[in-house]
Order: sequence, then C-alpha cells, then structure tokens
Amino acid sequence: MNNSIKLNIKFYFPLIFFCLLAYSLRRTHGFIKTSHLIYLSTALVVFTLLHFKNIKYSFNEKITPILTSIFSLILSLKPDLFYPTNQYALLGIQLCSGIIFTGSIYTLLFFSNIKKRLILNRIFSISFILIAMSYILTIVSSSNPITDVFVVTMEGADFLKQGLNPYIQSYTDIFKGRYGYVAGYVYWPGVLLSLSPFKWIFGDVRYSYIFFQLLTLLILYRLSLKLGYSRLQAKSFPLLWSLFPVTFFVLEQTWTENLIILQLCILFFFLNLKKFSYAAIALGLLCATKQYNIFLAILSFFYVYKNSSLLGAAKYTLIAITSSLLVFLPFLIWDYDSFLQTTLLDVLKYQPRGDSLSWYSWLFFHYKVKIPGYLTGIIYFTPTVLGAIYLMKKAHSSITDLLFFIVINYCIVFLFGKQAFCNYYYLIAFMILLYSIFRFKDFLGTQNFKSDSTDISGL
Repeated sequence: MNNSIKLNIKFYFPLIFFCLLAYSLRRTHGFIKTSHLIYLSTALVVFTLLHFKNIKYSFNEKITPILTSIFSLILSLKPDLFYPTNQYALLGIQLCSGIIFTGSIYTLLFFSNIKKRLILNRIFSISFILIAMSYILTIVSSSNPITDVFVVTMEGADFLKQGLNPYIQSYTDIFKGRYGYVAGYVYWPGVLLSLSPFKWIFGDVRYSYIFFQLLTLLILYRLSLKLGYSRLQAKSFPLLWSLFPVTFFVLEQTWTENLIILQLCILFFFLNLKKFSYAAIALGLLCATKQYNIFLAILSFFYVYKNSSLLGAAKYTLIAITSSLLVFLPFLIWDYDSFLQTTLLDVLKYQPRGDSLSWYSWLFFHYKVKIPGYLTGIIYFTPTVLGAIYLMKKAHSSITDLLFFIVINYCIVFLFGKQAFCNYYYLIAFMILLYSIFRFKDFLGTQNFKSDSTDISGL
C-alpha cells in the first residue's frame, strides 16, 4: 500500500466509520453480535487517534455519489422492513430506490461536468421527491408494526387528545413483562408534543418523522452551503443521509431519533453562524426530548464559553433551560411525582438487556455481570469531562472538536449502556456525517469549495 492510499484512507476514515455503521446496522439491526462490537470499538479508537492528526488531502466530490449509489442499490434490493403487510408498497420503495440508484450512477459519471449541472440538479430534485414517496410507502407497507415505541406513542397521543395525562396511564405491553419493566410513556414531553399532532391529523405518529427528516435534509443542505460547498456537493450530503441503509427500518420501528437529529442539525446550523441564542433554544428542545442529551448540553456549554464569553455562555444556558422548562412545565404541574417516576426513576431501574449491541449487554448475556451504577456514571461522564477540558484548553476550539467529543461521548454511553439498539447507532451515524462535513471544510478551506455561480437552482 503506497503512501497516497494510506493518506487517503486516513483522511476519509470518518466516512469509512459511517459506512461501517451502515454495514453493522444492516447486519445486526442493533442486536448483540460480538464481531460487530469489536468492529465498532476498533473504529472508534482509530477515529479518535486520527482526529488529532493534521491530515490534509484533496477532497474528491465523487465520494458521496459513490456512497449514494451503494446505499440506494442496497435499499432497492431490500428495503429491510420487519413488518410489511402491503407488498405493493414494498415494491414501490424498491422501485423508487432503483430509480435513485440509476440517477446516482449518472451523477457519479458527470458530477464534475459543468455542462451537465442542469440535468444533475434535476436528478437531485427527483431523488428527493422519490425519497419522500418512499417514506410514505414505508408507513403504508408496514401500517401496524409490532414495536413498543409505536404502540406507546400512538396510545399516548390518544390519551393527550382526551385530556388525560399520558404519564400516568396504562399502556399495552406487547412484551408481556419479558424485560422486567411496565410499559409506560418514558419519553420526555418533546417527543409527546412533537408526535401527537401528526397522530391526530394523519392517524400515525410516524408521519411526524417524515416531516422531521425532510426538514433535516433541507437544513443539512443549507448548512453545507454556508460552509462553502458547491450546490451539487451540498445536495449530495442530505441525499446520502436520506439513503442510509436502515432509514426505512428506523422509520418503521417508530424510533424517536429522527426528531433528535433534526434538533441536532438546527443546533449546529446556528452554532456555525455564532447565533448562540437560537442554538440555545434548539439545545433546550433537545434536552426536553431525550434524557441522554445532558452530555451534549455540557459539551456545547464549554464550546460556547470558549467562543464567546462567560456571560455569553451563561445567557446560552439560561435560554436553553428556559426553553426546556416551557416544554416540561405543563406536565410537572399536572403530576410532578408521576412524571419523574415514569420518565426518570423507572428508567434508571431498568435491567440490562442481553440482546442489544453493547458491551454491557455482552457481559450480561455471557456472564450475567452487571456493571455497578457508580462505575457506569464514571464511564459515561469521563469523555464529557475530558472533552470539556480539551475545549477549554485549546487555543481555538472548533465545531469539529465539539462534534468529535460528542461522537466519542455518545459512542461510549451506547457501547457501555444497559441497552443500545439500531436507533442509538443511527444517531451516531448522523453525528459522524455532520463531523465529516465540518472536518473536510476545516482541512481544505473555502477556496476548494467555491459555489458554481452558474448553478442557481435550490434543493
């Protein structure tokens, strides 16, 4: 292997990590498999080491069309739904993915041809329309998935519509107590308030995720433009994400990560613009949506402090807390004790799952070992503390540095968590893609990403 190839692999390793996650999740769907735990853990170590190396290389814009072609081909062969009941809708998903694959091949061949820009822009537009159709067909194909998240979020929306507190109701337990906990609305109000209107209007909470995903693609495109990427390259990143090989599976399962990913995208859009007040609102919503976003909150505080001032960081924190409390407050007033019991205390008492893709699950499955709570806390917060120190000590802390420690922190939390399924690593995959977008820009500079002035079309 010559030095050029070695350098190439090092430079593009974040995208290699991204693809390894795609491969692992397609093979395991987030269920325990020793070899894939080793793959992901090794990739995390390499990812960590390479972040601190000043690797410069010429970015090839054909990388994303290559990955898009592979991903769309995989989805056209098998959309990967667990509970399809409408085969015609399933075939429709495959047809849409197949057409996108054909367009991706054409894009790959003519990406650098300025004369083909108008055609390529139309191909991107058609691809995004087909993606939206595929998401709708996913819900049509799998209209009643047998998952706890689907059942609880659907029933919770109904309870809220009836004026009943969703946090004190009894829910259908599809697992019949198999995992040692009672079915309940364990999700924080950010999820309840975001999903419920879509259940009331469209009859299925998953239509909210389609809306969130399409907004994510738009914001990711706008963010890439702000970073200086050409319009075609800026469209390549959201198209690549929309075709991540478990995207239809995650939607079918009703996992909440598509909402979190949208909020995360908004957060970094405003952090990049140094509009910290707007970023703080996004952070507040993130913290009102999922319990594990406390790590993100801590790390982003130190980034804002380093890039503004103590007063600026204090204002950022105050706005985040206020926006979060506005979401929490109605339910805290409604029934404070039940809310805390259902969404926090009961969750902390969960027993480890022996079937998820984490080292904790692996130890529990093979040896019935339980990691003590205090040790788990140390494992979880060690990368948070190290990240905060690094962001404070470094002369110029960048968004890439912040994203790096967020990826590391969440990888550690999930790899050593009581349970970590496909949706957890799906979130990490998006974080790594976001990291890659900022990392390539950090290394290559704006002069290599000048927008094509002849390309005036939008998304």
